[in-house]
Amino acid sequence: MTHGTAPASETAGAPSALLEVHAAVVNVLGLPKLAGIPDRQARGAHCLWCDWGPLTTETAVDLGEHMADGVTAFPRACRRCAGRRAHRGMFDHHPDCETCRTTEAGCEIGRALYRLAREGRR
Repeated sequence: MTHGTAPASETAGAPSALLEVHAAVVNVLGLPKLAGIPDRQARGAHCLWCDWGPLTTETAVDLGEHMADGVTAFPRACRRCAGRRAHRGMFDHHPDCETCRTTEAGCEIGRALYRLAREGRR
């Protein structure tokens, strides 16, 4: 039996694929300055925030491609850091979002933050 919110192919407690985060959600998470970060963090081998690694597709959250001072970075985060930042981000996002305040389902960004916060607790 599978949980109603989890894909059927996912086994209990074991994420099966790299989580990708939409650019609007990354804005809420608040990336640090990318200029001057170590190469292992810029290429996504280690967490952007806590430097834990090496990250795998099962343990990483893809934060997308970013440009900083002419340098391209592909930062990723560990699920724990992304989840913590998403939890804090919900407090920043929800009060200002009309859809999140007035509907039970909320907006796409609010739902993504909620899912990311839940993933960070696994």
